Amino acid sequence: MSVTRTLYLHMGHAKTGSSWIQTSLRMSQDALAAHEIRYAEGDRLAVDADRRITSGNGVGLLDSEASMAARLGRSDIAPDASILFSREHWGSDLDPSLASHLSRIAEQHGFERVSVLLFIRDPIGHASSAWQQAVKRGGRCQRIEDFYREYAFPQNVARTLETLAKCNGVEVRVRNYSRCKGRLLEETAAWLDLPEDSLQRPTVTRVNRSMTRAELALQMGLNSQLGASVRLLSDPLCEQLTDIEPDVIRPSLSVQEHCWNALSDVIERVNAYVPQEHRYQYDPVAPDQAGGLMTVSEDQLRVAGESLGAEIARLRANNASLRATIDRSPSTTLARAARFAKRGPTAWVDRIRHEAGVRRRV
Repeated sequence: MSVTRTLYLHMGHAKTGSSWIQTSLRMSQDALAAHEIRYAEGDRLAVDADRRITSGNGVGLLDSEASMAARLGRSDIAPDASILFSREHWGSDLDPSLASHLSRIAEQHGFERVSVLLFIRDPIGHASSAWQQAVKRGGRCQRIEDFYREYAFPQNVARTLETLAKCNGVEVRVRNYSRCKGRLLEETAAWLDLPEDSLQRPTVTRVNRSMTRAELALQMGLNSQLGASVRLLSDPLCEQLTDIEPDVIRPSLSVQEHCWNALSDVIERVNAYVPQEHRYQYDPVAPDQAGGLMTVSEDQLRVAGESLGAEIARLRANNASLRATIDRSPSTTLARAARFAKRGPTAWVDRIRHEAGVRRRV
Protein backbone atom coordinates (compact mmCIF):
# COMPACT_ATOMS: atom_id res chain seq x y z
CA MET A 1 0.00 0.00 0.00
CA SER A 2 1.34 3.40 -0.97
CA VAL A 3 1.89 5.80 1.97
CA THR A 4 1.82 9.55 1.52
CA ARG A 5 5.18 10.92 2.61
CA THR A 6 4.39 13.39 5.39
CA LEU A 7 6.23 16.00 7.43
CA TYR A 8 4.63 15.75 10.89
CA LEU A 9 5.01 18.69 13.28
CA HIS A 10 3.86 18.37 16.90
CA MET A 11 3.75 21.97 18.14
CA GLY A 12 2.94 21.60 21.83
CA HIS A 13 2.03 23.96 23.24
CA ALA A 14 3.68 24.37 26.65
CA LYS A 15 2.05 22.67 29.65
CA THR A 16 -0.07 20.26 27.59
CA GLY A 17 1.87 17.06 28.27
CA SER A 18 4.53 17.76 25.63
CA SER A 19 7.42 16.28 27.63
CA TRP A 20 5.46 13.07 28.20
CA ILE A 21 4.53 12.81 24.51
CA GLN A 22 8.14 13.50 23.47
CA THR A 23 9.40 10.84 25.88
CA SER A 24 6.96 8.35 24.36
CA LEU A 25 7.99 9.27 20.81
CA ARG A 26 11.65 8.79 21.71
CA MET A 27 10.87 5.38 23.24
CA SER A 28 8.69 4.40 20.26
CA GLN A 29 11.24 5.03 17.51
CA ASP A 30 11.27 1.40 16.35
CA ALA A 31 7.47 1.18 16.33
CA LEU A 32 7.25 4.40 14.33
CA ALA A 33 9.90 3.18 11.89
CA ALA A 34 7.82 0.04 11.28
CA HIS A 35 5.14 2.39 9.92
CA GLU A 36 7.71 4.35 7.87
CA ILE A 37 7.73 7.32 10.24
CA ARG A 38 11.05 8.52 11.57
CA TYR A 39 11.26 10.42 14.84
CA ALA A 40 14.20 12.49 13.72
CA GLU A 41 17.43 12.89 15.64
CA GLY A 42 17.73 15.96 17.81
CA ASP A 43 16.55 14.70 21.19
CA ARG A 44 19.88 13.85 22.79
CA LEU A 45 18.52 11.86 25.73
CA ALA A 46 18.89 8.10 25.78
CA VAL A 47 15.82 6.14 24.73
CA ASP A 48 15.35 4.77 28.26
CA ALA A 49 15.81 8.15 30.01
CA ASP A 50 12.09 8.43 30.62
CA ARG A 51 12.37 10.51 33.78
CA ARG A 52 14.35 13.32 32.15
CA ILE A 53 12.68 16.52 30.99
CA THR A 54 13.00 16.85 27.23
CA SER A 55 12.48 19.64 24.73
CA GLY A 56 11.82 17.26 21.86
CA ASN A 57 13.76 16.89 18.63
CA GLY A 58 12.70 20.04 16.77
CA VAL A 59 15.04 22.62 18.29
CA GLY A 60 16.27 24.88 15.50
CA LEU A 61 14.20 23.26 12.74
CA LEU A 62 11.94 26.24 12.10
CA ASP A 63 14.54 28.93 12.71
CA SER A 64 15.04 29.57 8.98
CA GLU A 65 14.66 28.05 5.52
CA ALA A 66 18.30 26.99 5.70
CA SER A 67 17.80 25.14 8.98
CA MET A 68 14.75 23.35 7.57
CA ALA A 69 16.64 22.39 4.42
CA ALA A 70 19.56 21.04 6.48
CA ARG A 71 17.32 18.83 8.64
CA LEU A 72 14.97 17.63 5.91
CA GLY A 73 17.71 16.98 3.37
CA ARG A 74 19.85 14.65 5.49
CA SER A 75 21.27 11.77 3.50
CA ASP A 76 20.41 9.23 6.21
CA ILE A 77 16.66 9.83 5.86
CA ALA A 78 15.04 7.29 3.55
CA PRO A 79 13.54 9.00 0.48
CA ASP A 80 10.11 7.45 1.11
CA ALA A 81 9.95 7.86 4.92
CA SER A 82 7.75 10.35 6.71
CA ILE A 83 9.45 12.34 9.43
CA LEU A 84 8.22 13.62 12.79
CA PHE A 85 9.46 16.62 14.75
CA SER A 86 8.24 17.84 18.14
CA ARG A 87 8.85 21.24 19.72
CA GLU A 88 6.42 22.74 22.21
CA HIS A 89 7.42 26.37 21.64
CA TRP A 90 6.13 26.35 18.06
CA GLY A 91 2.59 26.38 19.44
CA SER A 92 3.04 29.89 20.79
CA ASP A 93 6.04 31.29 18.92
CA LEU A 94 5.73 30.31 15.26
CA ASP A 95 7.48 32.60 12.78
CA PRO A 96 4.77 33.68 10.28
CA SER A 97 7.28 34.46 7.53
CA LEU A 98 8.71 30.93 7.65
CA ALA A 99 5.39 29.20 8.29
CA SER A 100 3.99 30.56 5.04
CA HIS A 101 6.66 28.55 3.20
CA LEU A 102 6.32 25.27 5.13
CA SER A 103 4.53 23.41 2.37
CA ARG A 104 6.89 24.65 -0.36
CA ILE A 105 10.04 23.76 1.60
CA ALA A 106 8.65 20.34 2.48
CA GLU A 107 7.73 19.68 -1.14
CA GLN A 108 11.24 20.60 -2.27
CA HIS A 109 12.51 17.76 -0.07
CA GLY A 110 10.07 15.16 -1.31
CA PHE A 111 7.25 15.52 1.23
CA GLU A 112 3.77 15.41 -0.21
CA ARG A 113 1.97 16.58 2.91
CA VAL A 114 2.53 18.72 6.03
CA SER A 115 0.47 17.83 9.10
CA VAL A 116 0.41 19.77 12.40
CA LEU A 117 -0.81 18.63 15.82
CA LEU A 118 -1.43 21.36 18.40
CA PHE A 119 -2.70 20.76 21.92
CA ILE A 120 -4.28 23.74 23.66
CA ARG A 121 -5.47 23.99 27.28
CA ASP A 122 -8.30 25.82 29.04
CA PRO A 123 -6.83 29.19 30.05
CA ILE A 124 -7.58 29.27 33.79
CA GLY A 125 -5.96 25.89 34.41
CA HIS A 126 -3.12 26.69 32.03
CA ALA A 127 -2.37 29.95 33.85
CA SER A 128 -1.80 28.05 37.10
CA SER A 129 0.50 25.55 35.40
CA ALA A 130 2.35 28.34 33.57
CA TRP A 131 2.90 30.19 36.86
CA GLN A 132 4.39 27.06 38.39
CA GLN A 133 6.66 26.63 35.38
CA ALA A 134 7.79 30.26 35.66
CA VAL A 135 8.78 29.63 39.27
CA LYS A 136 10.21 26.17 38.64
CA ARG A 137 12.33 26.88 35.58
CA GLY A 138 12.16 30.61 34.95
CA GLY A 139 13.45 32.01 38.23
CA ARG A 140 10.26 33.94 38.98
CA CYS A 141 9.14 34.96 42.48
CA GLN A 142 5.83 36.51 41.47
CA ARG A 143 2.64 35.85 43.44
CA ILE A 144 0.11 33.74 41.58
CA GLU A 145 -2.51 36.52 41.80
CA ASP A 146 -0.22 38.94 39.98
CA PHE A 147 0.63 36.32 37.38
CA TYR A 148 -3.05 35.78 36.60
CA ARG A 149 -3.61 39.52 36.17
CA GLU A 150 -0.86 39.62 33.53
CA TYR A 151 -1.61 36.26 31.87
CA ALA A 152 -2.10 36.56 28.10
CA PHE A 153 -0.80 33.28 26.67
CA PRO A 154 -3.92 32.61 24.55
CA GLN A 155 -2.89 35.64 22.47
CA ASN A 156 0.11 33.60 21.30
CA VAL A 157 -2.08 30.58 20.54
CA ALA A 158 -4.47 32.74 18.49
CA ARG A 159 -1.58 34.15 16.45
CA THR A 160 -0.24 30.64 15.77
CA LEU A 161 -3.62 29.33 14.64
CA GLU A 162 -4.21 32.38 12.45
CA THR A 163 -0.76 31.95 10.92
CA LEU A 164 -1.33 28.26 10.20
CA ALA A 165 -4.76 28.99 8.68
CA LYS A 166 -3.02 31.09 6.02
CA CYS A 167 -0.54 28.33 5.12
CA ASN A 168 -1.62 26.59 1.94
CA GLY A 169 -1.15 22.83 2.03
CA VAL A 170 -0.75 22.56 5.82
CA GLU A 171 -3.25 20.39 7.69
CA VAL A 172 -3.91 21.36 11.32
CA ARG A 173 -5.43 19.21 14.05
CA VAL A 174 -6.24 20.93 17.38
CA ARG A 175 -7.04 19.03 20.56
CA ASN A 176 -7.68 20.38 24.07
CA TYR A 177 -5.45 18.86 26.73
CA SER A 178 -8.12 19.68 29.32
CA ARG A 179 -10.49 17.24 27.58
CA CYS A 180 -8.08 14.46 26.66
CA LYS A 181 -5.15 14.50 29.07
CA GLY A 182 -5.75 10.82 29.80
CA ARG A 183 -5.55 9.97 26.09
CA LEU A 184 -2.61 12.03 24.85
CA LEU A 185 -0.81 9.09 23.25
CA GLU A 186 -4.00 7.78 21.66
CA GLU A 187 -4.72 11.23 20.19
CA THR A 188 -1.15 11.46 18.91
CA ALA A 189 -1.35 7.98 17.36
CA ALA A 190 -4.64 8.89 15.65
CA TRP A 191 -3.00 11.98 14.18
CA LEU A 192 -0.25 9.74 12.78
CA ASP A 193 -2.86 7.31 11.36
CA LEU A 194 -1.58 4.55 13.66
CA PRO A 195 -3.42 2.08 15.90
CA GLU A 196 -4.21 3.54 19.34
CA ASP A 197 -1.68 1.33 21.17
CA SER A 198 1.24 2.05 18.83
CA LEU A 199 3.12 4.46 21.10
CA GLN A 200 5.01 3.15 24.12
CA ARG A 201 3.92 4.56 27.48
CA PRO A 202 6.72 5.92 29.69
CA THR A 203 7.22 3.92 32.86
CA VAL A 204 6.71 7.07 34.94
CA THR A 205 3.27 8.62 35.27
CA ARG A 206 4.58 12.16 34.79
CA VAL A 207 7.46 13.82 32.95
CA ASN A 208 8.15 17.43 34.00
CA ARG A 209 5.62 17.22 36.82
CA SER A 210 4.33 20.27 38.63
CA MET A 211 5.59 20.97 42.15
CA THR A 212 3.92 20.84 45.53
CA ARG A 213 3.17 24.01 47.48
CA ALA A 214 6.15 23.36 49.78
CA GLU A 215 8.53 22.72 46.88
CA LEU A 216 7.41 25.94 45.21
CA ALA A 217 7.95 27.94 48.40
CA LEU A 218 11.52 26.63 48.66
CA GLN A 219 12.18 27.21 44.94
CA MET A 220 10.90 30.79 45.20
CA GLY A 221 13.26 31.38 48.10
CA LEU A 222 16.19 30.20 45.98
CA ASN A 223 15.00 32.28 43.03
CA SER A 224 14.87 35.41 45.17
CA GLN A 225 18.58 35.05 45.88
CA LEU A 226 19.98 33.29 42.81
CA GLY A 227 17.55 33.87 39.96
CA ALA A 228 16.85 30.81 37.81
CA SER A 229 18.29 27.93 39.82
CA VAL A 230 16.45 25.03 38.25
CA ARG A 231 19.21 22.45 38.53
CA LEU A 232 19.66 23.04 42.26
CA LEU A 233 16.16 22.03 43.31
CA SER A 234 13.29 21.65 40.84
CA ASP A 235 15.04 19.38 38.34
CA PRO A 236 16.29 16.89 40.98
CA LEU A 237 12.90 16.84 42.72
CA CYS A 238 10.81 16.50 39.56
CA GLU A 239 13.09 13.97 37.85
CA GLN A 240 13.78 11.75 40.86
CA LEU A 241 10.37 11.91 42.56
CA THR A 242 8.02 11.68 39.60
CA ASP A 243 5.11 10.08 41.47
CA ILE A 244 4.60 12.86 44.01
CA GLU A 245 1.17 14.40 43.56
CA PRO A 246 1.52 18.13 42.86
CA ASP A 247 -0.80 20.62 44.51
CA VAL A 248 -3.51 22.38 42.50
CA ILE A 249 -2.85 26.04 43.28
CA ARG A 250 -5.25 28.77 42.20
CA PRO A 251 -5.86 32.39 43.21
CA SER A 252 -9.25 33.56 44.44
CA LEU A 253 -12.32 32.85 42.32
CA SER A 254 -12.67 36.57 41.64
CA VAL A 255 -9.14 36.72 40.20
CA GLN A 256 -9.87 33.68 38.01
CA GLU A 257 -13.08 35.25 36.75
CA HIS A 258 -11.32 38.54 35.99
CA CYS A 259 -8.67 36.66 34.02
CA TRP A 260 -11.32 34.85 31.94
CA ASN A 261 -13.24 38.04 31.21
CA ALA A 262 -10.07 39.89 30.21
CA LEU A 263 -9.37 37.15 27.64
CA SER A 264 -12.89 37.00 26.17
CA ASP A 265 -11.95 38.45 22.76
CA VAL A 266 -8.93 36.22 22.21
CA ILE A 267 -10.86 33.17 23.44
CA GLU A 268 -13.29 33.72 20.57
CA ARG A 269 -10.38 34.02 18.13
CA VAL A 270 -8.93 30.68 19.25
CA ASN A 271 -12.26 28.87 19.37
CA ALA A 272 -12.95 29.80 15.76
CA TYR A 273 -10.25 27.29 14.71
CA VAL A 274 -11.07 24.51 17.18
CA PRO A 275 -13.63 21.67 16.98
CA GLN A 276 -16.65 22.25 19.23
CA GLU A 277 -15.72 19.61 21.80
CA HIS A 278 -12.18 20.98 22.18
CA ARG A 279 -12.88 24.69 22.48
CA TYR A 280 -11.78 26.78 25.45
CA GLN A 281 -14.05 26.53 28.48
CA TYR A 282 -14.12 28.33 31.82
CA ASP A 283 -12.62 25.97 34.42
CA PRO A 284 -12.39 27.75 37.80
CA VAL A 285 -11.29 25.88 40.92
CA ALA A 286 -11.75 27.24 44.43
CA PRO A 287 -8.38 27.84 46.12
CA ASP A 288 -7.55 25.47 48.94
CA GLN A 289 -7.46 26.76 52.48
CA ALA A 290 -4.07 25.43 53.50
CA GLY A 291 -3.67 28.12 56.13
CA GLY A 292 0.08 28.33 55.56
CA LEU A 293 0.68 24.71 56.55
CA MET A 294 2.77 22.60 54.18
CA THR A 295 3.96 19.01 54.26
CA VAL A 296 7.30 17.67 53.04
CA SER A 297 8.22 14.02 52.76
CA GLU A 298 11.48 12.43 53.84
CA ASP A 299 12.33 11.77 50.18
CA GLN A 300 11.78 15.42 49.26
CA LEU A 301 14.08 16.56 52.06
CA ARG A 302 16.69 13.98 51.08
CA VAL A 303 16.73 14.97 47.39
CA ALA A 304 16.85 18.69 48.20
CA GLY A 305 19.61 18.16 50.75
CA GLU A 306 21.70 16.01 48.40
CA SER A 307 21.39 18.49 45.54
CA LEU A 308 22.18 21.58 47.60
CA GLY A 309 24.94 19.73 49.45
CA ALA A 310 26.56 18.66 46.17
CA GLU A 311 26.53 22.27 44.98
CA ILE A 312 28.11 23.51 48.20
CA ALA A 313 30.79 20.82 47.93
CA ARG A 314 31.50 21.82 44.33
CA LEU A 315 31.83 25.49 45.26
CA ARG A 316 34.15 24.59 48.14
CA ALA A 317 36.34 22.62 45.75
CA ASN A 318 36.40 25.55 43.32
CA ASN A 319 37.31 27.88 46.17
CA ALA A 320 40.16 25.61 47.23
CA SER A 321 41.39 25.49 43.64
CA LEU A 322 41.24 29.28 43.41
CA ARG A 323 43.21 29.67 46.64
CA ALA A 324 45.83 27.29 45.32
CA THR A 325 46.07 29.30 42.12
CA ILE A 326 46.52 32.51 44.09
CA ASP A 327 49.26 30.95 46.18
CA ARG A 328 51.08 29.69 43.07
CA SER A 329 50.74 32.81 40.95
CA PRO A 330 49.56 35.90 42.84
CA SER A 331 50.54 38.34 40.08
CA THR A 332 48.42 36.52 37.48
CA THR A 333 45.48 36.42 39.87
CA LEU A 334 45.74 40.14 40.59
CA ALA A 335 45.82 40.90 36.86
CA ARG A 336 42.67 38.81 36.36
CA ALA A 337 40.95 40.62 39.22
CA ALA A 338 41.82 43.94 37.64
CA ARG A 339 40.25 42.86 34.34
CA PHE A 340 37.04 41.94 36.13
CA ALA A 341 37.04 45.24 38.02
CA LYS A 342 36.97 47.12 34.72
CA ARG A 343 33.79 45.26 33.71
CA GLY A 344 31.76 46.71 36.57
CA PRO A 345 30.76 45.91 40.14
CA THR A 346 28.77 42.76 39.31
CA ALA A 347 31.37 41.04 37.14
CA TRP A 348 32.74 38.76 39.87
CA VAL A 349 29.23 37.85 41.04
CA ASP A 350 28.19 37.05 37.47
CA ARG A 351 31.27 34.90 37.04
CA ILE A 352 30.63 32.95 40.25
CA ARG A 353 27.01 32.35 39.31
CA HIS A 354 28.07 31.25 35.84
CA GLU A 355 30.50 28.80 37.41
CA ALA A 356 27.65 27.49 39.55
CA GLY A 357 25.43 27.06 36.52
CA VAL A 358 23.01 29.71 37.77
CA ARG A 359 21.98 32.65 35.58
CA ARG A 360 21.84 36.12 37.07
CA ARG A 361 18.22 37.21 37.38
CA VAL A 362 17.48 40.24 35.26
